[in-house]
Amino acid sequence: MRSQLVSVPKHIRVRTFTTTPVAQSWLGSIFGKNKNRITDKRREEIIAQQDEIAAKEKSIKIRHLTKENSPEFLKQLEESKVERSSLVKNWKSRNLAPSQLEETYNDKVQLQGIVQKVYKDVLILDLKASAKTDKPKFSDFTLVDEILTQVGGVERFEQYGLENLDLRFELVKKLQSSLGIELNDYTISKCHNLKDLYVEIENVVNTRWKWERNPNAIVLRKEDFTAPNIHLSEERTEQEKMAEYQKILQQMRAADLAHLEHVKTQEAS
Repeated sequence: MRSQLVSVPKHIRVRTFTTTPVAQSWLGSIFGKNKNRITDKRREEIIAQQDEIAAKEKSIKIRHLTKENSPEFLKQLEESKVERSSLVKNWKSRNLAPSQLEETYNDKVQLQGIVQKVYKDVLILDLKASAKTDKPKFSDFTLVDEILTQVGGVERFEQYGLENLDLRFELVKKLQSSLGIELNDYTISKCHNLKDLYVEIENVVNTRWKWERNPNAIVLRKEDFTAPNIHLSEERTEQEKMAEYQKILQQMRAADLAHLEHVKTQEAS
């Protein structure tokens, strides 16, 4: 066979094979490889410091959950560090559950007195704030004197207009805080005098509580059932039971003391 010489064109570059040294791990050097690089002394140092060398490598830390580092404990710890001056203060001076409104404000005369007092306080505060300028926002001394001396039913509230929006908003805010209720924007917008506002408040507080989502959230009374074969069992709460128990206990102790005093008096005579 005849060999043929193949000529390579000049525009084609010929690459030569190159080799690069690969750094081997020090573990291989411990067991006899690369003896020229690691001496016996160095090998002894590596064996003695193997824990420190392993610690330098990337490792996964496992967190052991305890009570001190649990999320709930850490959250409570952070909340305890908050200063009281930075806590948000409740804007209501009285907090009542919806089921407590009817029982709390069942006396209409008392409710009228609260509304009248808050209205008077709002006017007086406005007069005090504008004492230097003699230009109150929405009140005058004559109106305050009329409120202080006014007596009668809710019909007298009709003469006190709420056309001034500053007065209306300030009064509604104070009433909501004092009574522990909330009025929606539509109710506030249609109250043009104090009587209208009082009627809306009375509708809120004197409505029998119910909640459509909870079938048990309904208030039943004996007067609702006139049939003789229906009996309504009114179960007391634990607090009411304890209060009644303490009351009876005090009466028994007082009776025992009175009996002992009577016995001592008879023995002395």
